Amino acid sequence: MPSGRFTISLFLLCLLAPTAWATSARVNALGGGGEFFEDDYNVQRWYGSLVDYPDRFVLDSGHFNIIDGYHDQDGHRLSGPSGSLTLGLDRWRLPGVFSAALYAMGDDVDSGGLYRDGMRTTLALLYGVQIKGVNATATYRRGTDNDSDTDDTGTWTWERSRTDFGLGLRFDLTDGAYLDLAAELRQAEENIQLETLPPTNNPRARSWFDSYNLRARAFVRLSESSSLVPVMEYIRDDQPTFFRSEAWRSAIDGRAFKLGAGLNHYPDPDHLVLFSADYIHGKVEDHLYAAGSSDNLMTLRDWDALRVRLALESVFLSWITLRSGLTYEYVDGQLGDRPRDLSGLALSLGAAVHAGDWDLDLSFNDVEPRATTGYLGHTLLGNPGTWLTAVLRRQF
Repeated sequence: MPSGRFTISLFLLCLLAPTAWATSARVNALGGGGEFFEDDYNVQRWYGSLVDYPDRFVLDSGHFNIIDGYHDQDGHRLSGPSGSLTLGLDRWRLPGVFSAALYAMGDDVDSGGLYRDGMRTTLALLYGVQIKGVNATATYRRGTDNDSDTDDTGTWTWERSRTDFGLGLRFDLTDGAYLDLAAELRQAEENIQLETLPPTNNPRARSWFDSYNLRARAFVRLSESSSLVPVMEYIRDDQPTFFRSEAWRSAIDGRAFKLGAGLNHYPDPDHLVLFSADYIHGKVEDHLYAAGSSDNLMTLRDWDALRVRLALESVFLSWITLRSGLTYEYVDGQLGDRPRDLSGLALSLGAAVHAGDWDLDLSFNDVEPRATTGYLGHTLLGNPGTWLTAVLRRQF
């Protein structure tokens, strides 16, 4: 790992212990909320950390359940396998770190949004470099989806795409604190057509970078074994949504603000106790309107959500690490046809097996782990069941 001011502080010696080199399964096993602790998986959300985690290869199963596989009870696909390769370019006497990842489902690499678009094949590219003590990373993410389906009205075909451009920065605030900043712009397109109608009846729907995310977090040393992690995020989503009709269009128009904090406590480098709490206020308008018309039908989701999490991690033996998490969430607001008050409790468990440069991470969740932020509340209140994730990673 590259040297620098980020690794000098005593509390970072704990954060950069072997357990911090982990995967989506580690994040899932600790109950989600990866923004509150260090982990190399978080480079897809906190881009500025890329330079600190070079030279790794990851194969990720995605999350699945025993009964329906990658699908929910309604047959919608939710996740899929992925693979990534991250290289430090100094081996070719070039500056920086480069990462490329390919995902079968774009939701698995969603940096955070208010609409779960179900985009299929997604490519994510990152390039990070350290300039005068500041880690800077540029990102590009491109997802595409095309398919056809036949019903009583005929054969439908559709093409969709989503493109994200992102930037992340990581730099010191003081000797005992550093700051992560991240942002991205999103652009979505869709084209859906019934084969019995001429293409001219189906204009392409576009969202020209009207959706974006802004977020910040800091790691602040409280003692040699503890750190505080405040997090702030603002989400803007204004884009077409998938609706199978020639006569109608659909779109989302929403905003959400998130504020939270996590406490990392390391009694020693082999143990982590994590406590976090975060609050979201979200307001989303779901629009349905006739093609070529300005009039629309609208449903409103307007909510406040509070989530509290306790997670534990322990290097039980030199070759195995055990993890667990318990998360409670309460949601109140106008949620369409849902009850006004919702609450839920989620349990997560996990283990990691270590063999030299190889790690196998496993997680078990009783609610589907999701990357997308805030459909209702945070992400806790959907798709209960036993969800498994398995990830194989090699450092070199």
